[in-house]
Parts: sequence; C-alpha cells; structure tokens
Amino acid sequence: MDIIRVNSFEKVGVSLKTTRQIILDYLQGHATATVQELSRSSQVTRADVRHHIGLLVKEDVVEAIGRRGLEGRGRPMLVYSLVRELQLNNLTLLLKALCQSLPDEVREDILWSVAEHLAGSCKPFAGNLTRSLVQAVKRLNEMYYQARWEARSDAPRMIFSHCPYSAILADCNCLCHMDTMLLKVLTGHSVELVECIDLEEHNPTHCVFLVGK
Repeated sequence: MDIIRVNSFEKVGVSLKTTRQIILDYLQGHATATVQELSRSSQVTRADVRHHIGLLVKEDVVEAIGRRGLEGRGRPMLVYSLVRELQLNNLTLLLKALCQSLPDEVREDILWSVAEHLAGSCKPFAGNLTRSLVQAVKRLNEMYYQARWEARSDAPRMIFSHCPYSAILADCNCLCHMDTMLLKVLTGHSVELVECIDLEEHNPTHCVFLVGK
C-alpha cells in the first residue's frame, strides 16, 4: 500500500490525521518505536496510539517486529516499524546496489573512507575514552542510530537501538563492518561487534559493540 493513502483522512477529522502522521513521521525518522515512545512523541494517550497503530497494522503500513524488554518489572513491549517495503526508498536501494557491486579488493578501503566521512569532524579525545564515547553517541544519534554506551567491568559497550540500514541489512552485511569501522574512528580504540540487530521476533533488538577491550 502506498504511504500517501494514510495522509488522506481529512473527512475523518484533523486530530486523527495529525496523530497518524506524527506516528508515521516518528517511525520514518527512528525506524522502530513502542507505544510508550509514540505516546510521548505525539503527546496523546497510549490508548489513542494503540488505536491508530491498530488501524495502520490492518492497512499493512505498520507492523510489529518484536518485543523490547523493560528494566525492572513489567512485560516486554511490542516494537513497531514501517513495513519493510515502505523503508526501501531510492537511497537505500542505491546503497544496496553499491554494496553488492563492490569488488572484494577495494571494499575494505571504501568502507573505511565512508566511515571517516560519516564521523565528520569528530575526533577521539586522546587518553580519555569516556569523553570519546560521549561525543561518539552524540554524533551517532545525529545519524539516527539511537546509540548509548554502558560502562562494564571488561570493556565499555556501545549499543545501537536502531540500524539506519535495517531494510537492506540482510543483503548488505558489510554495513555492520562499516559501523565497526565508524566506532573505531570515533573512539580511537579497538571495536568488536558482539551482537547484531535482527528485526525478526524474539531475536536481538540491538547492536552491541565492545570498545577498547
């Protein structure tokens, strides 16, 4: 179904159109969201969000792709996303074509070049991994990775809650390698990918990297 159909509900009422459009805009910008996150961003009740999400699911515009656990008590929350076909815009299709056409002998150099370009002017702080991680999170979230870092006894962990390339990742796994390179550029330390996001139900909902182990 074409996404434009969702925008033509003026006869139903302005509030309905606005809420639905906010939900769609949020999913386009963040890729995934729970009812709680959508309620907070749209400033409407969770019951209203569930109502609109239910309609969008029936129309094959939005789908539930898994569950996200809660800290402490409470059941895991459903995670929603635009259906995969709607995520495949021209830019992602172009990226997919480029990834699949890269010769093996130049792939590594090109991925490093892309990683350095994505890092932009962000340079790691020499001798201060914590500051480098904080700065890296800021830069990554400008690119919709929904990143955060956690201190651990073995090594800090960088966690991505969203993969900007999720719609084509199955065919372009070299992009995971590029993200590892990007973190190396941003932190100035070794990086190891230990868990990769998978949008299928019950599979990992985050990418996890060990930094400076």
